[in-house]
Amino acid sequence: MATLTTKAALTEYCLRQLGKPVVDINVDDDQVSDRIDEALQYFSQFHYDGIERMYLSHTIDQADLNRAVATVSTNATQDSVTATWAESKNWFPLPDSIVSVLNVYHPATMFGSNWYNSALFVQSGLVDLNSDQSFVGFETLKRHLDMLDNVLNRRPSIRFNQLQSKLYFEDKWTDIFDVDDVMIVECYRKTDPTVAVKMYNDLFLKKYATALIKRQWGQNLQKFKGIAMIGGVEIDADTIYAQGQEAVDQLEEKIISTYDAPLEFLMG
Repeated sequence: MATLTTKAALTEYCLRQLGKPVVDINVDDDQVSDRIDEALQYFSQFHYDGIERMYLSHTIDQADLNRAVATVSTNATQDSVTATWAESKNWFPLPDSIVSVLNVYHPATMFGSNWYNSALFVQSGLVDLNSDQSFVGFETLKRHLDMLDNVLNRRPSIRFNQLQSKLYFEDKWTDIFDVDDVMIVECYRKTDPTVAVKMYNDLFLKKYATALIKRQWGQNLQKFKGIAMIGGVEIDADTIYAQGQEAVDQLEEKIISTYDAPLEFLMG
């Protein structure tokens, strides 16, 4: 069997699993496409291979700093009493593919946030890496500097909602960033099946998409319930629907117990 690398190939695979071309699958092409998209969405939401850990960077410009001090006002009226509420536009837009934000780093800060450049400790002379020296001292110093960094350089308080794709800062970032500073966002991003084409060949995705299409097939056939076909045969739509629903339930239970994303994904 050939490896599936496209949505069209996955579609044909699912239909063959249900009996095509020997059996006429009474599901419209648009319905099949919808069920494949639904399977991909479910895969991205619950399967650990449906997301990937990323580090995205953004260079702060003057427009970002100007927006940090801007506000949007909203009036609320009740019982003839009106109150005006101001909301700061202290957010950055993120790509729609981002599903969770874990942390925000500002590499220009003092110690620990320079997490990618531990060589600075050596270059500055804080650590002596002679062959007769132990790395215990280096690790102890590194932890001490991290503690100082946490005290002297408070991490920005952030919040993120996937449905808005906006990264909010509770503090004014004019107090945190300057023009040309680099902000690094640690996050989880949906795996793009058009790039990671092996997703279409994932065993769970193939089974789940097939089950969704089978349930749709049974639902479509229910319009013929009680109607005798040529020769007096009556289509058993309820059985097809029930089998599809049972397969869907079993696979959804399995993905939570076996393929669920790590707990860290829930942070941020």
